[in-house]
Amino acid sequence: MICLYNFFPDTAIETNQESAIHALLFVSNRPKTVQEDYFQLLAIAVDIFTHTWSLSVEIQFYFLVPFIFLFATKIPEKFQYFYYGTIGLLSFVYFYSSLATIAFNSVFARIWQFLIGMVVYLLGISKSEFQYKVLNNEEDLESDDKIQLLGDEESQEISECCPNEKFSTLLKYSQPAAYTSLGCLVFITVFPLVLPATVVRPLVTMGTGFLMLISDENLILSNRFLTYIGDISYSLYLIHWPIYAYWKLTCDGNKYLLVASLTAAVILAIITFETYEKWYLKLSSTSIGLIVVMLFFLNVVVINKDEISDHIDSIGRNFSSLDNVTDEMTVGCEPLYPSAQSKMCKANFTDFEEHIRKEKPDYAFIFTRYMSIGAPFAKNVTSFKDDPIYQTMKEQMLKFISNIKYKLYILDALPRINRGVISKIAPMIKNETDPVIIDNLLVRPAEYEMARKRHAQLVKDCKGKCVMVDYVPEFYNNETKTFRYFDERGFSYWTTPSHLSPHGIEHIRHVWTDICTNL
Repeated sequence: MICLYNFFPDTAIETNQESAIHALLFVSNRPKTVQEDYFQLLAIAVDIFTHTWSLSVEIQFYFLVPFIFLFATKIPEKFQYFYYGTIGLLSFVYFYSSLATIAFNSVFARIWQFLIGMVVYLLGISKSEFQYKVLNNEEDLESDDKIQLLGDEESQEISECCPNEKFSTLLKYSQPAAYTSLGCLVFITVFPLVLPATVVRPLVTMGTGFLMLISDENLILSNRFLTYIGDISYSLYLIHWPIYAYWKLTCDGNKYLLVASLTAAVILAIITFETYEKWYLKLSSTSIGLIVVMLFFLNVVVINKDEISDHIDSIGRNFSSLDNVTDEMTVGCEPLYPSAQSKMCKANFTDFEEHIRKEKPDYAFIFTRYMSIGAPFAKNVTSFKDDPIYQTMKEQMLKFISNIKYKLYILDALPRINRGVISKIAPMIKNETDPVIIDNLLVRPAEYEMARKRHAQLVKDCKGKCVMVDYVPEFYNNETKTFRYFDERGFSYWTTPSHLSPHGIEHIRHVWTDICTNL
């Protein structure tokens, strides 16, 4: 959250404040709409808590498993496998019969996967055949010490004498079977085509369980390097996605920076594991409990820092509305698509359409900057016909124009700025820095072209009622082939929060004067 506030674009903050609360309460796997499809969210990469759905499923199962396990203890041992199998089967049927979005996120559609892990544990215990007895006195202790003094050779003979018949054949071929299973799982992972989840999920889950059962002392899986990757994997799971999301939002698809991001994620995971994880795992339960409570409340404060700060600032002060802004007005949401699927923008999304329907204006204007509509196509989407973002935009646009008498004016997308460079423009101009260098530092072209393509398609589908208003001719320098967001004296057309400055407003004023003249 601290990195979000300091390094991420402002447009990502509200979405992630809401998602952070879901992650903190372990409900990131709540029921999703079609627009909140997991793979769609991966493609957009605005939500830095997208990956916490699996952690939520896991924690929710930890609430269920004591009841499942304790009930099993009341059942005769010979029926326990049947009991676990029945629960797993019911969960498996629920998984297959549910919608894809529900099956992906629901803990009840995942119980069968966790139960495979429990069965692997139980089979592993019966495979080991360890026996324990309580020592009641010193004679028993002395007797036990004598047993421990058996020579290695004799001990080996005993262990190999009577292996568990149930697993003798399995253990004999365990190494070849392990390598075969590992090869199959790797093949499925790298397979270039998307395989159906209804086939892959059970195959991979059961294959992994089988691999865990037979892979003792496997030369590959027991390798120190791979084992260490396993050690840092939880930290890497938590850390990698926010770093990738930052790259996706700010680096314009630069592949070298993507490699750097991956490297940074691995290094941070190692540091976290070697310092924080190893440290807290040595603490008592009481100390860990206190740390959890402290971190929980610190997170609540950080997530709600804006509201808390506003409340503190308002104590003893009387604020009046600035520039006639009222509570009924909305800011920061795209009318054609619920930006980042945030709660506020979903609510405003229906409000926009309702206001147009009630007022039935002659003309309407959309001034918002592109946010979610600039996201690239989701995986396997190649046309606007299959693009869920565009289809939502089109559906909303058709609702608008059915209640607009003449025209709907839409402000087209323009590249965003790196706001940290704003304060450096004048010093660089003073130092006679090449303006093109400043252009490249200041402009963030990521995703604006995709937003323009969706707008262009929208005009085609708009039945002649949509007009695009374009600032690109006002800011694009044809000589240098770059966007020029400042004048020759170094005065910026933009403010720090990525809005037009008064100087910038004057720069584009004639665009709107011309439109008004022609109405």
